[in-house]
Amino acid sequence: MKPERKYLIQELIELLLRNGAGYVSPRLKETVSGYVPGPRKQIRGLDDWIAFSEAVRKRREGITEHEVADLEVRNLLETQNFGRTWDSASWFIAVQMVQAVGLFVISLELHRRGLAKFGLEVGRLRGIRKSLGLAQLAIQTGDSNLAANCQSQLARSALTPLAQPAKAVAEYLGAWLDGEHGGYSGFLHPSEMFLSSIVKGKNVLLKGPAVIRESKDWEQTNTVIVGIMRPTGPSAVSAGKFESGFPHVAYANGNTVNFLSRLDEAAIRNSLAPFSALVLKAPVPTVLQRNSATPIRRVTGGNQLLLVYGRPNMVQVAALDILRFAPSGLFITGVNFFIDDYREEERWYDHVRSRRVDIVNSGGEDFEVCVSISEHGAITNRNLLKNLQMWNRLDGDATFQDSLRLSDEEYLRALEIRFGKERV
Repeated sequence: MKPERKYLIQELIELLLRNGAGYVSPRLKETVSGYVPGPRKQIRGLDDWIAFSEAVRKRREGITEHEVADLEVRNLLETQNFGRTWDSASWFIAVQMVQAVGLFVISLELHRRGLAKFGLEVGRLRGIRKSLGLAQLAIQTGDSNLAANCQSQLARSALTPLAQPAKAVAEYLGAWLDGEHGGYSGFLHPSEMFLSSIVKGKNVLLKGPAVIRESKDWEQTNTVIVGIMRPTGPSAVSAGKFESGFPHVAYANGNTVNFLSRLDEAAIRNSLAPFSALVLKAPVPTVLQRNSATPIRRVTGGNQLLLVYGRPNMVQVAALDILRFAPSGLFITGVNFFIDDYREEERWYDHVRSRRVDIVNSGGEDFEVCVSISEHGAITNRNLLKNLQMWNRLDGDATFQDSLRLSDEEYLRALEIRFGKERV
């Protein structure tokens, strides 16, 4: 099949999947600032949604204290038939809304109700959409038996190799259950082949932006180092500086790509020169292609389907992408799922406001960090790596392992203490 025809078929299938109810990914910003009756503008349940939105609004605007807002939401959930008519997308929007104002622990109950509703909705689907929906449910509940069943169904479907979302799910299930990689790689772009030549058969050390407290040195010979790129000044970016020098590969999100695109040609060349390859979570701007000698490739959007809401964090994007190219091992450090601090050199400080901000995300709001965490889905993102770690598909330092050993409630409580009650 010609590549042009194949990609056209992919687009048609993905359009079909997006228009179906096989998966959901609500948009937080559309509902967080007003009385919106839910992601599908439903009429039934409007009174419940208004009451819930009001409790969140009062906390966001500082009218109520943390404990009072938490109690208000809990009282609503205890009301008979509260939210009975909501669909799963409404419940997941509610998860993100309470997390955006630092109410993390109560979000677990909203999350559980959303998963239960999602399971009922998926049960009414057919074909590959049902397989994908059940796979999402399996990933987010850690149900390996259900995951294996979905893996078998996707392997038999002729549509799986043709649709990037289905391929992403199938590849994840393969890495999780069988340790297999790249089963649905399809046509490799030259930049993907280049990255494969860097990673395949090598030990890969993936460093996230959190503080690394362990003294042991993992930067060994013949290890490929991967870092997450962030702005570090008005015209500078960094993916971390380590004893062995710069990382070989850097991953960047859409906000960082936009930041890079605004730099002049010399700054772009100097910023990208240290890396053997750059991987973007966004379309590759022409200005970067034109002014960089570093091979650049884009991660496709299929990883979105691994979540039931939110977007994958950059470490998750990098880890799942690297596993496609069959490294001999993947070791993660500098990742604690936001329950501890970031490295200072990875953040750009706004001394005018005398407070820590992420220059590409900051709007200066009191709960800006909470909003960022909730948009990505605190619970769902941790599960992506938790499944792989429990089945020994990747490893990590003590901080990473300790963070994954926490129960969902313990994890959310740690986030709430830091970003909700203490308001860092």
